[in-house]
Amino acid sequence: MARSVYTSFRSYLSNWRSLTVLAAAYAAGILDHKTALEISYHRGFMSQACKRVISGTGAMIAVGLGEEDVLQYIEKTKTGLVSVACVNSPVSTTVSGDESAIDELKKILDDLSIFNRKLKIDTAYHSHHMKKVASEYYDSIAHIKASKPKASVKFYSSVTSTLKNTDFLAQYWVDNLVSKVRFSNALELSTLLFSSPKCIHATD
Repeated sequence: MARSVYTSFRSYLSNWRSLTVLAAAYAAGILDHKTALEISYHRGFMSQACKRVISGTGAMIAVGLGEEDVLQYIEKTKTGLVSVACVNSPVSTTVSGDESAIDELKKILDDLSIFNRKLKIDTAYHSHHMKKVASEYYDSIAHIKASKPKASVKFYSSVTSTLKNTDFLAQYWVDNLVSKVRFSNALELSTLLFSSPKCIHATD
């Protein structure tokens, strides 16, 4: 029992970027404690699952450009496939995908003295790599149950960039793994619509 709990907890910590959205869902009453842990536990195995089905290495890079601006440089890469993984702010994005293309993008940006930093991970979250293991992840959490947010809570999703009240079952968490994280959009929306109810910002 103790070993099982430890293993779950270790996996829960290993993919810390998923904690914010799961913590928000738990705080909002959408997921109970056990379900939030279970989703994170299974998500923690997707990095290794990805390595089994992807021949190359994945990588991610933080770039000091907004989404539209970074796309013009992404289009110049020729050695692999990369895409915007996270819109952090109007002037900050994270790009994810094949390591060869990430390294190529880094050189392009370095030559132009555009801020960038390659992240110290070997998994391309929120990219086409994750889509390869999406069905495996879905199958592992297909049984989960979820509720609507508490009446006192507004839940802004960084997956849909909308105020979200329903459909927090397995497919939503798969989308959260494979889709672009629109943190900046969700934050902007929540700021514009902020009123008396408590706000929970869902970010990943």
